[in-house]
Amino acid sequence: MPTPHDPPLVSISSLTYHMPVLVGSMTPTAIWTAAKAGAEYVKVFRAGTLGPGYIVGLDVLYSF
Repeated sequence: MPTPHDPPLVSISSLTYHMPVLVGSMTPTAIWTAAKAGAEYVKVFRAGTLGPGYIVGLDVLYSF
């Protein structure tokens, strides 16, 4: 279930019905919140604009 943001109800409902969740996020806080809420995948918006260094920086902050 793709979603541009991750209200907790979306993750809970999706997990209840065994549907994978693809959450769109950009900020480190939004990415962390989506992962902690149970999103199986997080799509980082504007990753192309922010560049590979942004993704590397996230990996340093949050080793999932």
